[in-house]
Amino acid sequence: MTTTPHFTLPFRVGDSDFCTVEQDEYIDIFNCISAIVRTPFGTRNEVPEFGRPTVLFVNQPVGKEFLTSAIMTQEPRAEIVVTEVPDRYDELIDNIRIDVYQSGDDQ
Repeated sequence: MTTTPHFTLPFRVGDSDFCTVEQDEYIDIFNCISAIVRTPFGTRNEVPEFGRPTVLFVNQPVGKEFLTSAIMTQEPRAEIVVTEVPDRYDELIDNIRIDVYQSGDDQ
């Protein structure tokens, strides 16, 4: 049983209750980053500044700085490394990887 529960992402129902994670644990921070990355600015009416910049039709490289800045601004508990690599077979695809580290992990 969690002391300060947060719903998991994606939202799930377990055997008898909603699935939760403990606040400030690694998976909670990971879930928050996932929510930021999956949400373009302006799509949440109640918090229009939540999320990440829209990268649709942006030339490559997309600019990992924008994504890194959005995550670090909205989730200060995060320790991340963002890498961006163009796809080797399709120049229209840009692969972005976000590594999330727990405090004290070796990078």
